[in-house]
Formats: sequence, C-alpha cells, structure tokens
Amino acid sequence: MTVQTILHIEDNEILIRLIARVVQKNTAFQYIWATDGPKGYEMAIEHIPDLIIMDIYLPTDNGVEWAKKLKLNPKTKHIPIMALTAGTATLTRWEIPLGTFAMFLRKPIANDDLMHKISQILRTSN
Repeated sequence: MTVQTILHIEDNEILIRLIARVVQKNTAFQYIWATDGPKGYEMAIEHIPDLIIMDIYLPTDNGVEWAKKLKLNPKTKHIPIMALTAGTATLTRWEIPLGTFAMFLRKPIANDDLMHKISQILRTSN
C-alpha cells in the first residue's frame, strides 16, 4: 500500500492535534504540519506532499498568498490544496485565482466528513 503525505498548515495547535489524530488513524497517510506559511512552503518543497490542508486566515500570514506561491512553483503546482476557514470573513471569487484551492471547508468539520473530503480530493487528483 502506498502511503500518501498530507501537509497541514495551521496555527491552531488544538486543530493540528485533532486533524493529526483523525488522519493518522488511517495507515495510508503520513501527516506533517507547519504553523505558518513560510514553514509550510518550505515543507511542501522538501516533502512534495500529496495534499495540503491550509488555514487561509493565519494570524501572521495570508494563506491565499502562500497557496498562490505553491501553485506558481513547478515543484508544487500539481498538489491539491484544501482550504480551511473559520468563516468569520468571506473571500470573493475575485480575491482567489481560479484553481488555487481544490476545496473549501469551514471549521469545525466532523471527522468523518474530513476523511471523506481528503479521500475525494486524492482520488480525483490522481
């Protein structure tokens, strides 16, 4: 069985642990994380994950800008990015280039829904 790597870029330590626990229950996934955009970008280049889950409202970074950088890099442009948002602010279509994110999810998300969405994205991106 091939193990797929999921990179999670998130500043909320509780959410990191929660998603890590959910993802790591499935032995088909390796879970790695970063707590800010620059470190997440560096890890994406280093590990070339199969999926990136990214908080789009990081306190010191703009997740949308980091996602755009990942999509412009030849090494990482093929990686699907799942955006997480608390939904306290809304982004319009004009603020996010088409194709930047494979899917948007609102926090909090049920564990079963999260795994279903991860599997769905990975199945359609291969």
